Amino acid sequence: MTDISVLMPAYNHAPFIARAIESVLSQETDFSYELLINDDCSSDATRQIALSYEEKFPGKIKVFFPAANMGLMRSYGELLERAQGKYIAILESDDFWTDPKKLQKQVSVLENNPELGLCVSDYRTVDEGGRTIRAFQKTDDAGLGGNWYGKLLYGNFVCAATIVFRRSDYEKSCCFGDFLKNNFMTFDLPMLLGVSSVAKCFYVHEITASYRILSGSISNNADYEKNKKFEESVFDIQKYAIEKYGTGSYSAGEIKKARIFSLMNKALISRKRRDFVMYARQYKEATAKGFAIRFFPNLFYFQHILRGIKE
Repeated sequence: MTDISVLMPAYNHAPFIARAIESVLSQETDFSYELLINDDCSSDATRQIALSYEEKFPGKIKVFFPAANMGLMRSYGELLERAQGKYIAILESDDFWTDPKKLQKQVSVLENNPELGLCVSDYRTVDEGGRTIRAFQKTDDAGLGGNWYGKLLYGNFVCAATIVFRRSDYEKSCCFGDFLKNNFMTFDLPMLLGVSSVAKCFYVHEITASYRILSGSISNNADYEKNKKFEESVFDIQKYAIEKYGTGSYSAGEIKKARIFSLMNKALISRKRRDFVMYARQYKEATAKGFAIRFFPNLFYFQHILRGIKE
């Protein structure tokens, strides 16, 4: 068995995929790893670039091509089925690793601590040209003792490009068929919730990866409709996890309130009044401000807009 499989779903990332692949090849490890790339019917040169690396590194890099476009979630399913690793790492084809010891550090932690099912790290966000937008050095794990499920359910603080997880804990806790049936837009969050519900987690407080923000990214806050759809999918994932694994350290009401607040705030910032009113009427907070938002959403909305114009 391979020690670790790196999963790289790819779609129209010709300008970026070479750097992603090179960052995997630059890893310095005392164990074996494989890089599995699923090119999801790209219309640019992504496939040709991936194939050129497969030719140079046969056995280590394997490239797959579905007959028709599968979408991101099904691409992950295809890669998971083919993976041989005891551990699984995620690196989408527009992101890249920046620490050549990344895999070694994380796999060593997991190997030496069998109670751990997941290891992640700090990261940077970068723009299309690879320039740093922001460095994230987080403390969300502080005081949790490795028990992350409740905190992750309340709000995900993990960057997908930093994830390494134990395959056996994933298989014990996750049902990929459910991810597909529920049309989840992302693989990492339901996986994180599943694994953290059965195993402890560990945070390496070092920057090891760069997460690229593109104009078409679901993480690009400038595209309101795309971001709204993603946030609503996150809400669906949270509701699924609560039913399957429980609420952890928060109540279902607290989790719902936090998600509604996020959706409401995005609508307010983007000046989407109808959406703001729809979410505001679902917002339940026992304060004067919470009462005003829920029962007088239009008044609250226009006061906010006028205040912004004056400022």
